Amino acid sequence: MNYIYALKDPVTDEIRYIGKSKDPKGRYAKHLKPYYMRPDTYKNRWLRLLTASGFKPVLEIIYEAQDGEDIDALECSYIAEFRRTCRLTNGTDGGDGGATCKGKKMPARGPSPMKGIPWSKGDHRRGLIRSSQLGKI
Repeated sequence: MNYIYALKDPVTDEIRYIGKSKDPKGRYAKHLKPYYMRPDTYKNRWLRLLTASGFKPVLEIIYEAQDGEDIDALECSYIAEFRRTCRLTNGTDGGDGGATCKGKKMPARGPSPMKGIPWSKGDHRRGLIRSSQLGKI
C-alpha cells in the first residue's frame, strides 16, 4: 500500500509539504534527521526553522492508494491541488521522488572527476571545483 501524506505546520495548521511513501512514519522520521535536512531546499529551510524553534511538523495521511493506482500521478495531482490554497514547500510538481525521474530510472552516475586528487593539492582541486560551479568544465 502507498500513501500520500502531508506535513503540516504545528502552529498554523497549514499544509506545507505533500509527499508519497509506502512507510509514511519512517519517511516522516527521515524528514527530521539532520542528515536529510542538509541540502538547502525550501522544504529543508522550513523544517530547520521549525525544529530550531522546538516544533515538529504534523504528519497527516491524506490518501491511501490501492494496489495498481499510479502513486506518482496521485502525488502530482495532490501537489497541484494544494498549491492553489497552501504555501507548499515542495520543490517539484511531484512524481519524481527517490531514485526516479517522472517514473523513469535515473542514469547511473559515473566516477567523480575529483576522485584521486589529494587535498594536499588543494589549490588545484579548489580551482576545479570553482570552475565546475561556474560552468567552465
